[in-house]
Amino acid sequence: MMQLVEGLLKKHKRQRAFDNGQKEIPPYPRFSVPTKVYLEVTEWQDKEMCNLSCCIVAVLASALRNPHISQYHDFQNALKCVSALVDFSLLGHYRGHTQDTLDYMARYQTTFHCTKDLFLEFWANTNVFHQYQ
Repeated sequence: MMQLVEGLLKKHKRQRAFDNGQKEIPPYPRFSVPTKVYLEVTEWQDKEMCNLSCCIVAVLASALRNPHISQYHDFQNALKCVSALVDFSLLGHYRGHTQDTLDYMARYQTTFHCTKDLFLEFWANTNVFHQYQ
């Protein structure tokens, strides 16, 4: 997912805004403030991935704020897509599921599939991307 987000950020010259947003996150329970910004990390460990998943939507929203009118639709879809994927993943970690949690997961999955096309140009092999439809 982050390779796709990185492609979007690079295309719209928002990488520095993403890194700045990540630097500004204050510490809170079960979250370690990153010592390096996203682009400085060369090898991702589980702890770093967990931390990133906790803040990715907020940091991305900060990086994509104040879009040009031509970017607005893409930025909104990017936020919806990433948010849906993170929410789906978080619910997937529940020990047990009810019909409500399964319905939420189905809704997040649908949202992801409706908004993922924005990232196609950043995907190295689009055939792999479409197999998840």
